Amino acid sequence: MQLEIIRCDAGFASLREDWNRLAGEDPLNGWEWSYAWWHEFRRGGRLALGVVREAGTIVAIAPFYLVRRSVQGHVLQFLGSGKACTDYRRILLGPTDDANHIDAIVAALLDPAAWKAAGIGPIDLWELEGIDIGEPSLKSLVAGLKKQGFAISTDELESSWTTSLPGSWNEFVASTHRTIRRKIHKARRRSEDPEIAFHSAAQPDEIAAIWDDFVRLHQSRFQEKVVGGGCFTDPTFERFLRSAVDRIAPLGNVRLMWCTQRGVPISIQMYLLGRETAYMYQSGFDPAFAHLEPGHLLYSFTVDQLIASGFATLDFLRGDESYKADWNGRPVPLARLRCVSPRTVSRIRDTAFVAARNLSRAWRGYRAKAGTSQPIRNQRAPSSTTGDSAQPLATKELVEV
Repeated sequence: MQLEIIRCDAGFASLREDWNRLAGEDPLNGWEWSYAWWHEFRRGGRLALGVVREAGTIVAIAPFYLVRRSVQGHVLQFLGSGKACTDYRRILLGPTDDANHIDAIVAALLDPAAWKAAGIGPIDLWELEGIDIGEPSLKSLVAGLKKQGFAISTDELESSWTTSLPGSWNEFVASTHRTIRRKIHKARRRSEDPEIAFHSAAQPDEIAAIWDDFVRLHQSRFQEKVVGGGCFTDPTFERFLRSAVDRIAPLGNVRLMWCTQRGVPISIQMYLLGRETAYMYQSGFDPAFAHLEPGHLLYSFTVDQLIASGFATLDFLRGDESYKADWNGRPVPLARLRCVSPRTVSRIRDTAFVAARNLSRAWRGYRAKAGTSQPIRNQRAPSSTTGDSAQPLATKELVEV
């Protein structure tokens, strides 16, 4: 096997077909998402895409980039890290469960000579964020780094939450706790009100028409819960997401779903659609309509549509909000792995970083206890979705409503 490190945008663009072949129908690991992220969030970083070939065929892509930090030195990270909250990042291997083949690919990926030939190195830290540490390629990668003497530490992040969808809506409702079941029945009765309607947008022009309401409702949801407002307060994030959606929409793998009362949008959600899984990425609602419980109103409609369209899983993604468990969500632990080089200077850098981080956390804790600040997590949280003219969520043939 041979490793090539792609370091230019043209090389990145040329990988689109092979990238999506290896990613499968996984929008968060797809080329479109990664390419949009890179063009908005690079901020001085350098591409470092690891491409492994076997007999001339690309068999793996490691979607990395390199940043230089004043304390930590040269840090290798996944594209999609940071504010984009790209969960389940991994090495793209295609559909394989052959452990020996995975190990061989990872061994090629860790070849120091190939990295040096590409002008990259030595790497002080591999920082892998938002990952499921049980994913096979990552388990193999960590094992390979350990063999090279890297020190591995794990920072627990908020879990993602997944809900298994049965064959029918009635089965799903019967499986919920009686408290949420009552809210679902209440929502369904409300949805019969002629003033309530549900809608969806799948194509770029349709999404563009509702985009400002999407941002407004998201910000309305978070303005009193997150310091500085939600993620859309950062114009870079909005540019990234808009660009990613415009690239993904023609593939049929994104859907905006929203609910209106008397034509006024009151709740909205964005879904990224895989083969069998719908990922709920962003949402919002207008607190002025809280008496209508717009979240339950929209979820009741959307989950029904997901089931009708043949999806097996609803993934709420990262964030430990209580409503996810209410909707039969089960936590999937996510982590940030920090793999520190055995080089003395790298270990010294890491010790200084950890000390500074712990001091900062202690100071924030002290201020919170003293009542001088109110720590609020900067996170995404879902909301609600779709109706009247809504199309069911599907990556293949749509179900008629």
